[in-house]
Parts: sequence; structure tokens; C-alpha cells
Amino acid sequence: MDKYPVFREEQTVGELTVTPEALYTAFSVSCRGREGLWCAWAMGETGNLRIGVLEPENGCLQIRRRFSKRLTDPLGPILRGELRPLGEEREQWEPLRPELLRSPYLRCRLSGFSDVLTCFLAMDAYVELYHNGILSLADFVNLPRDNDVLIRLIIKKIPGKCVYLSQRNTKTDFPVLTCAVCLDKKGTRVAVGARPQKAMLLTVSEEQTEEIRKNGADAAAKIAEELAAQIPTQDNMRASAAYRTHLAKVLIRRALLTVTEEVQ
Repeated sequence: MDKYPVFREEQTVGELTVTPEALYTAFSVSCRGREGLWCAWAMGETGNLRIGVLEPENGCLQIRRRFSKRLTDPLGPILRGELRPLGEEREQWEPLRPELLRSPYLRCRLSGFSDVLTCFLAMDAYVELYHNGILSLADFVNLPRDNDVLIRLIIKKIPGKCVYLSQRNTKTDFPVLTCAVCLDKKGTRVAVGARPQKAMLLTVSEEQTEEIRKNGADAAAKIAEELAAQIPTQDNMRASAAYRTHLAKVLIRRALLTVTEEVQ
């Protein structure tokens, strides 16, 4: 456990406690009470981490969040905490409206037969949970079910191209299979859902993306077949596992061709 001062405009207003917890790191902030909404940040030598909005408790403003190693490594050695007015800095993060993510409906939609989950996985989105803090959506979907509250979904403001495709037996039915592909400066990501398990995320290498640009449909078909072979599928009342695997090849190929053509 390590402790650091929390500053607001060069004045010490509280304390940041950092505690390793297995695969995560817990950040706890306690500050003197003040009016308004305030956001706590951890400041490191090589990066900063938004911890979240403090809540009044026992006469103080407090927050406790856990973050995965993927989010804490870019910090480097921690130097201090900072208190900032809510909304002062967003940088590359764009939160959706909180009221959407607080609903039980959307929490349910981020599972199983989900158009929503497939899209946001490919977009490399993050979620903020009340107890577990901010973590990638890819990590979130693999967590065991619990009673933690999904506060919001976080989408990066990074230029890119995304394509979403799905196959349904009828227009208003659940999808037989869903596919989303996103291409940006971080690479090419492919998400496939309604397998009928939860959506899963795969990546396409830079060499494969360049091959599609050069050789078009033949290269896309080859890479789509390789990716589809990595995606487990099952039978249910809507389609067989074999049909879903065939659909995965077709939808991935179409989506890969679309994103690579649009960015040329």
C-alpha cells in the first residue's frame, strides 16, 4: 500500500492510496468536502489515469476504483493525485449518456444475442463499473456475473472506419450471427457475436490488412476463413453451428473489404 497527496490548484486537499490486488490495482481517494462535482486523477511520470467522480461520505469526498494492469502500466511511477472539476478534461474519451447505461435493459443487452456488444467490442470500448472501476469491454464480458453497477460506456475519439453486419431469419428477430470490423491507427479488430454465445474479439495483423489492400477479395476470403476457424459456434433453434461458421466467413470477408476500401 502506497499513499500520495492529492492536490487542487497546488494545495493539498486529500490523500490517494494505491493498493495492489491480484490482477488489479485499487485506487482510493479521500478529500475534504467541497461544493460541486469533482473528479480524481492519478498522475504518473509517463501518464495520467482518471479514477472517477468523488461521492460524499462521512463528511468527506471519497472514491474507490480498481483498474486492470493494461490501464495502470502507462502511468509509470505514481507521483500524486489531483482533483479537477468534472468535465474539465476528456481528452480522447467520449462517454455515452449515463442514463442509457444505468438501465437493466442495456446491461442485459451486453451479453448473448447482442448487436450492441459486437459493435462496441470492435470499437475497443471501455466500461466503468461502480466497484471495479474502468476496464476494457473485452475484459468486462469475461467477468463472472455479479451485482456491480454499470455506470457508463466509454468510447475513444480516434478516427477510424467501422462496419457492422448481421444475418437474421426475420427482420425483427434476434440475429443468427453478428459481425463488426473496425480499422484505426491501433489496428484492425474483428468482433463476432450471437454465436450464440457472447461476442468475441479477434485481431487482424498489419501484414494481413495490407495484403487485403493489395490483393482484394482473394486475400479477404483467406483471412476471413482463418478467423472463422477460431470462432466457436453452437446449434440452436435459429441456426446450426455449421451455418454460423459459414456466415462468419462471409460477413468477416465483406466487412474487411469494406473498411480497407474506405480508407484507401
